[in-house]
Amino acid sequence: MQYTNSCRLYYFIFSRLLRKNIAALYGKDYARSLMKKTKPEYKSLIKRTASIGGKENPMSSNLY
Repeated sequence: MQYTNSCRLYYFIFSRLLRKNIAALYGKDYARSLMKKTKPEYKSLIKRTASIGGKENPMSSNLY
C-alpha cells in the first residue's frame, strides 16, 4: 500500500489519543519517546502491506 494523506490523518488522530493514555500510565517523557519511535514503524508497516483494491475498495481504510 502507499503511505497516503489518509494514513497521515489516521496516525495524527490516534497518536494523540494514545499518547494521553500512555502518558497517564507511564509518564510524559516515555510517551513522547515512544511516539517518536512508532511513526517510522507505522510508515514501514503500511508500505509492506499488500494492497486490497485501493480507492475502489471502501474497506481498505480499515487497514490504516
